[in-house]
Amino acid sequence: MQRDPLVPVLLRLDNDPPLFLARDVEGERVSWRDRLLSLGLIQEVAPTQFAVCGECQQGHIRRVRWLTDDRTGGVKAFLPCSECGPVQISPDQLRRWAVVVPTLLENILIAAGGRGNPTEVVSGHLWHLGSVPWEGRQRDAYFARCPFHKSLGSIHGALMT
Repeated sequence: MQRDPLVPVLLRLDNDPPLFLARDVEGERVSWRDRLLSLGLIQEVAPTQFAVCGECQQGHIRRVRWLTDDRTGGVKAFLPCSECGPVQISPDQLRRWAVVVPTLLENILIAAGGRGNPTEVVSGHLWHLGSVPWEGRQRDAYFARCPFHKSLGSIHGALMT
């Protein structure tokens, strides 16, 4: 049974930045990655420069080294693993996608029957979504992410004003 693709998106919001790595969207998850891309809820960003060695069981994370093949002139990605030696990896393993938070919040507001335009209050951590109906009245709605981050004081202060 395929999992709701919004669940991993919402879970990623606790990461700063909210990213998916290539291994997070392999196999059957490719279809929901493509769907989220088409909706504008995620976008591809610069590839990572680090990867986990897939050859050993140690889970070594190393910076990718790009080497030129003297015979072909092509560039290949390698991990300098301390257990396995140099391990060639596919550049596709380095791909990443970021959650487009403003687009996600606009859709949350629409789904809640709200009005307004989400505006950032604390950069990257708190947004005023607009107003939403709640028990017969319109109420201000906010969205906070990573409240355990160093900006907790700023989030708290903004909500108290």
